[in-house]
Amino acid sequence: VMFNRYKLKELKRTREERNDKSKAIKLNTPCTRDESDKVVHMLKNSHLLLNAYNKILNNDRLLNDNIYRLAIPIFGNLISSKKDRVIVKSIECIKKICESPNFLAVKAISYDYFKSLFYLDRFPRKLLRCFLEHYSDLAEKYDEEFWKAFKEKMAISTYNKKVMVKRNLNESVYLLNGGFE
Repeated sequence: VMFNRYKLKELKRTREERNDKSKAIKLNTPCTRDESDKVVHMLKNSHLLLNAYNKILNNDRLLNDNIYRLAIPIFGNLISSKKDRVIVKSIECIKKICESPNFLAVKAISYDYFKSLFYLDRFPRKLLRCFLEHYSDLAEKYDEEFWKAFKEKMAISTYNKKVMVKRNLNESVYLLNGGFE
């Protein structure tokens, strides 16, 4: 019994010492994160999403330098989010990613995310032009089954080898367009 008391006392003492050390370290060391790390962290926190999107939209260099680290959480948020404002900002960021000079770094990943959005019935109409511009040839050649389903659902026709979207569609074809075009 005496030995156990001694052991418990030692454990308490080491825990307290550890706590004191960690507190001192936290207070005295400066934060070494750069802006991209902060934005990636903000993208993972649902309360800071809109702030992160605004930083990305206002800072081209941040997006171009860290396109691979930022694209995955942005697409993930578009797939999982149910809030209209987050969806709209995600779409704007994805458009900016598609216009980025470093887009080739995430082209394959973003194609998979676009396919996932389509099969989940969450493909936004605002990203249709971006998808057609970058992936219509690829999908037509290598993914015929997906391209056929995509053309039928999105009512796309080809005229003189130019891909066009039919205008007279009912709005139920496109999801995620609640009030915004």
